[in-house]
Amino acid sequence: MKIHRTIINPQTPADLIIHLPEQFLHTETEIIAFSSEEEPVAERKRTYEEAVKFYRDNSIDFSKIKKWKREDLYE
Repeated sequence: MKIHRTIINPQTPADLIIHLPEQFLHTETEIIAFSSEEEPVAERKRTYEEAVKFYRDNSIDFSKIKKWKREDLYE
């Protein structure tokens, strides 16, 4: 496996060009690009109503699940 890592700080669209070594010629190459800076996390506090709505939207209703006994597994 050939690995080449380059960290760039592009200031113009022309800086977005990545130059790879010649050993990558005629080989299938995967390029993965991501920002190394963390995205700013929303620091907004949630309201009680938003928390309750989130809980209701994402909770599981276990009352609808059929009850079973351990012996049922062996049948």
